[in-house]
Amino acid sequence: MAHAELGVEVGNPRARALYERLGYAAYGSEPDGWDELAPDGSIRRYETTCVLMRKPLT
Repeated sequence: MAHAELGVEVGNPRARALYERLGYAAYGSEPDGWDELAPDGSIRRYETTCVLMRKPLT
């Protein structure tokens, strides 16, 4: 079955509630991270944990 997936930061319960209202269900979590450009021009690593969510496409 085809589905859409996304990750929501654990510290963002409002976003998770929105996606649950749209039919997504949590099925796990995983660490995530990405590089960000700081105001001084340096690059810093942002580390977080995301709740993985899935919605069937019908």
